Amino acid sequence: MVPCTASAVPGTHAGGRRRAPAARACSLTVMLAPQPRPLPSPTQHSAFEAELASYTGPDPLAVWTRYIKWATDAARGGGAALLLPLLERATRELQAAVAAGAHAAYPDDPRYLRLWLAYADALPDAGDVFSFMEARRIGVGAALFWAARAARSELGRDWAGSR
Repeated sequence: MVPCTASAVPGTHAGGRRRAPAARACSLTVMLAPQPRPLPSPTQHSAFEAELASYTGPDPLAVWTRYIKWATDAARGGGAALLLPLLERATRELQAAVAAGAHAAYPDDPRYLRLWLAYADALPDAGDVFSFMEARRIGVGAALFWAARAARSELGRDWAGSR
């Protein structure tokens, strides 16, 4: 089978201009086959941990956001065991900093809300997480919070919680 690249598609080449049709076209199964993802790199994991340990800047949420994105991508490639403990740790550590008054703007920060929603999404029952978020005013001013809470409540057939 011909590997599927822009130049292998009949009538085009990498520059997008027309050219003579290729001798063989890509197989649909080759085009739709999932691409293998690399396994999580222990080196990258260690680099994020070192950055978190030594970070003294004004926005630790930026580091956590990059780390969680990497872990989410790694989870799709076979590193799912890393994601939930990392989300738990990130929410716990950042919430402790917010409670101590270090990052008072975080409850209204969309990145912080997305972090908490990712954590809630990773749990089988997220009702307590949403109650905690509402009590601490995390993202309650954003429609995304209420839509996510309603969607999770409806998935669990908790009609009272989906208000």
